[in-house]
Amino acid sequence: DDGLSGSATRTALKNCVNTIESSPSKALRVFTRELGRNEADGEDDKYILWYNAATGTKFATTVAWCAISASWANRRGGVNETRYPNFSSCSASLKVFEKSGLVKNPKTYKPKSGDLIYFDWDQNGTPEHVGMVFSYDGKYVETIEGNSSDAVRHKKYLANSKYISKYVEIK
Repeated sequence: DDGLSGSATRTALKNCVNTIESSPSKALRVFTRELGRNEADGEDDKYILWYNAATGTKFATTVAWCAISASWANRRGGVNETRYPNFSSCSASLKVFEKSGLVKNPKTYKPKSGDLIYFDWDQNGTPEHVGMVFSYDGKYVETIEGNSSDAVRHKKYLANSKYISKYVEIK
């Protein structure tokens, strides 16, 4: 499985989130509409250019963009910067959320749609990737992730995956 959603899956996912009204869930709805955007077509540049304009940074359009695209989706979904600041770094964002008491242990927390999910692929204690929780059924967590193999993708993981390092509850 390449992680890319076909048109029928994208339509079903988009329809599923169209009725969600809370700000974190609105952000998820925005992010779901981005499914399929990819680096090969240069469609990821909009997130990076937005981030540069919003923060005054000057990142090249080749910078890693998972945290940037999550920030973009939260702004577009109406989540206030005081609740979710703009980030370009997974580790920096997690540190801020830890100070706010929003970080949750993946072994005990039941994630909700719109929460953040952090991944530690190399198991060194520092997250390398972030996405948004689409759904959780007790066994699996489904996500929407920017910069997942260079595209916005819908993914599915076992909820007890050793690579899931933290959740962040965006209230």
